[in-house]
Parts: sequence; structure tokens; C-alpha cells
Amino acid sequence: MRALPATPSPRVGLPDHVVRRALPTETALLDLDTGRCYRLAPAQADLLGALLEHGDFHPAAAALAAAGVGEAAALETQLRRLCRGLEGLGLLRL
Repeated sequence: MRALPATPSPRVGLPDHVVRRALPTETALLDLDTGRCYRLAPAQADLLGALLEHGDFHPAAAALAAAGVGEAAALETQLRRLCRGLEGLGLLRL
């Protein structure tokens, strides 16, 4: 019998057909199915990075707030807005 992981799997993630690359001035999301490339500004890239690292909106916003990026409730609102847009483009799995 296999042991269960100690922590649950993240709820938010990139689909298998999306690749994320950090470039010097922006972050690019490449949809391998369509060949389209989407660029994120540094602030958006930071939001997405925290969300992918923490797996959910509340812990990502709390981590960003602890790092001095802003107030947790406002950051969570920004995260949700960004994710709605990325999900609508097929670039994020919620």
C-alpha cells in the first residue's frame, strides 16, 4: 500500500499544454496546443508564482502580504482577477 502525501495537491496549476518561462523583463506563458505566447508583467508574474507555489488564493495572498507586496485581501482580489483571465484563455487550471 502506498503512503498518501503529507500535504494535499495544489488546487491551482498550469495545464500540461502550458509552459511558463521567466525572461529578463517579463514572464511568458506558451500554449503548446495553439502556439500562442502570452506575456505577464512582473507584478502579474509574481502573483502567478505565489499562487502556483502555494496552490490556493488565501495562502498565496498571505505569503505575498508577509513579503510586503501589499494587503492580503487586496492581493487575493488581484489573484482571483488574474486567474479568471488566465483560466478563460485555457492557461490555468482551477
